[in-house]
Amino acid sequence: GFVTVIDLENDSSFTVQTNGSSTVDLLPAGDELLILNTGNIEFNNVTSEFECDNIFPPSLDILNINTNTINQNIPIPLTEANPTVCFPDSLALTLDNRFVYMGLGLVGAMLKLDLLTGELVNGTDNPIIVTDLSGLQRIDSIAIDDNGIGFATLFNTDQIAVFNSADDEVNPFPAIAPFPAGLRAFDPNVEFPEGVQFLALRPGTPGVDFTGPNLFYITGISSQLGSVNASVIVP
Repeated sequence: GFVTVIDLENDSSFTVQTNGSSTVDLLPAGDELLILNTGNIEFNNVTSEFECDNIFPPSLDILNINTNTINQNIPIPLTEANPTVCFPDSLALTLDNRFVYMGLGLVGAMLKLDLLTGELVNGTDNPIIVTDLSGLQRIDSIAIDDNGIGFATLFNTDQIAVFNSADDEVNPFPAIAPFPAGLRAFDPNVEFPEGVQFLALRPGTPGVDFTGPNLFYITGISSQLGSVNASVIVP
């Protein structure tokens, strides 16, 4: 794991070694940069399923962007009780920059970290369950709007789940279930998923600052840009 720092004025670059493996996501937080080390997974030839690799667990590094040095590494311990709760590969901050959500790559669940205390509020032993811990699922992207409502892509089933970052309630009313995106939103019988990922939110208040869709995504397999008027789903 490492991060490459590029000076755009003279095109020079250097690398910063991280404290974990498979560094996959970066997220600015004030004068700091959150660096997610996703760790590794293994394929079990006996069960024919993916599972967590205890040799390479995930972790989060916090880098000072003024000095380009890592000041803190927060480990994310794995647990045998949930052998597939691991492999976080997406980050999202709450509005106050205190809590960070991490979407998992094997199951429909998220981890939550308190950046003020450095403690895991929801670790691998008690994740925030978005769908379930049994089927193969990937939360590829998370976005939180100005009202604290979060959206999370479900890559394997072409859906977008909703949660409230104030209390971590999943599917808050009236969003009683994840809603379909991509072709599946128009035809629920589509056989193959398109891979909904890379969420982006239009800033401002729907109906006040703009009209029309406010949530955008890209489908990784069909390579299309889609949009949703999420204000219809979540007031």
